[in-house]
Amino acid sequence: MGPQIPIALKGQDGLSEMIPYIEKISQSGRWYFAFAVFLSFLFLVGFAWIRPDINREEIPDWRPVLARAEAALEKSELYDAKSLYSQAAHLASWREDWGGLLAAACGMKALDNESGPYSNVHTILVRAMMAGESRQSRAGIAAVARTFAAIGEDKAGSMVLSRIQTDWPDDAQDSTNVYAGGCW
Repeated sequence: MGPQIPIALKGQDGLSEMIPYIEKISQSGRWYFAFAVFLSFLFLVGFAWIRPDINREEIPDWRPVLARAEAALEKSELYDAKSLYSQAAHLASWREDWGGLLAAACGMKALDNESGPYSNVHTILVRAMMAGESRQSRAGIAAVARTFAAIGEDKAGSMVLSRIQTDWPDDAQDSTNVYAGGCW
C-alpha cells in the first residue's frame, strides 16, 4: 500500500503532516496531464458518436448461408444443416431482415422435432417479429403472424398482429427478399 492520508486532523500538528500530500496533488503538471487525457477521451467519444460507421464491416448476406444449409439438408448432413440455418438466422437478424428469418425458421422446422415456446423455430419467429417491428413493416408482421398460426400458435399470431402500429407507413421498407418457400 502507498502512503496513507490521515483522515482526522488534530490541531496544527495534523495540518503540517498533510502539507506534503497537498503539494503532491496540486502540482500543475499532473493537472495538465489529467486535463489532456480527459479532452482526448472526450474527442474520441465525440468522433465515435458522429461517425459510427467508421471501420465497421458489412454484415454478410444470409442467402448463401441458407443455400449451403439446404444443400447440407439434401445430403442428410443434419448437424451441418442445423448449424447453417442457425447462422443464416443470425445474419438475417443482424440485418433486421424478417424474410431471411422466416426462411431460416422454415429450414429449422424441417430439422427440429420440438415445438412450443422454447423451440428454435419459435425463437427465430420471435426475432422475425422484432425485425418486422423495427422496420415498421406491416407485411413482415402479417407474415410472422401467419407463420405462428400455421404452426398452431394462434395466440402468438394474434399477439404479433397487435404489434402493428397505426402510424406505420403503408409502403414501409420490407425484407430484401421474401422467402416464398412452401414451408408454412
